[in-house]
Amino acid sequence: MSIAYRPIGSAHQDGPSFFIEIEPAFRQGLVGLGDFSFIHVVWHADKAAPLAEDGLVLSSPYRNAPEKLGVFATRSPDRPNPVCFTVAPLLGVDVKTGRVDLAWLDCENGTPVLDIKPYHTSSDRIATPKVPQWCANWPKSLEESANFDWSKVFNF
Repeated sequence: MSIAYRPIGSAHQDGPSFFIEIEPAFRQGLVGLGDFSFIHVVWHADKAAPLAEDGLVLSSPYRNAPEKLGVFATRSPDRPNPVCFTVAPLLGVDVKTGRVDLAWLDCENGTPVLDIKPYHTSSDRIATPKVPQWCANWPKSLEESANFDWSKVFNF
């Protein structure tokens, strides 16, 4: 089986500004997106290292976590298929130029963007998610994450 994706645009950072530049063929798909405050950005981690044969189990990616974690139990970009996503605060959309302005985006400059979807509380928010004890003290929302000291969590 072969799977091929056509990027709809690319992610960029210009100083403190983050934005996605949508290819002309896909710009009409932005109509109405500006009415949302958050979006899901699906992107290809094209700069991630190829997953090693023994890469399905990571050693100590997080402090206070189990010594070994499977890659599917982490948010590592090093995956069998380096497809990642980010929920990003949407600042503005210009359909004509194809520019989607964001408060931030956690991918490299020039990263291929595969898809954008609006964040809907009715289908995307989980009121009472269960998480392992080792990450139970992590922020409960994206907004709280901004002020969280992640250096106390990651081992990389």
